[in-house]
Amino acid sequence: MDTALEIRAYGVESTVVGEAVDLVLSMENRLSVTIETSDVAQLNEDGTVSADPVTAELVRSALALCDETGGALDITIFPVLRAWGFTTSDYSVPSEAALRDLLERVDYRAVSVSGSRITVPDGAMIDLGSVAKGYACDRMRDVLTEGGATSALIDFGGNICAIGAKPDGSPWRIGIRSPEGNGLAGS
Repeated sequence: MDTALEIRAYGVESTVVGEAVDLVLSMENRLSVTIETSDVAQLNEDGTVSADPVTAELVRSALALCDETGGALDITIFPVLRAWGFTTSDYSVPSEAALRDLLERVDYRAVSVSGSRITVPDGAMIDLGSVAKGYACDRMRDVLTEGGATSALIDFGGNICAIGAKPDGSPWRIGIRSPEGNGLAGS
């Protein structure tokens, strides 16, 4: 998912940690906009896909978040992101006319999910990057917990999940970088 992953887990076999990592790799292969065989890339190419149940579940959850935020989060923003070059590192500034045209295709309410079948209208595309790492972090936590972890901290590109307290019983301390860029805001 194009980010660093650090797992510190205690009370669990290393094979369980391996299962958590394998889960993330599997999810990336289904959710990435840049892996041509992924559910998301195929949806963006064809307009409809019979997706893996995990993909369909995440799209449903993401659409609920889009609705809760009144569209401040909109998973159909991918055409705009692509025009800016954010997914290809071929950065450019699109013209106002191009952006206006692309923004006409952005509307999460046009995405349909029925069972595992996901459909977007012509010209619409989705990107789950806004929610996929957090979702994957939660699923890794589940794997570690079910595998017997008594204590763990997962840092997945800034998405943090914890299990229990530190092995010595003290609480985990998580630092949050200040948005003003002057150090940590608190922990």
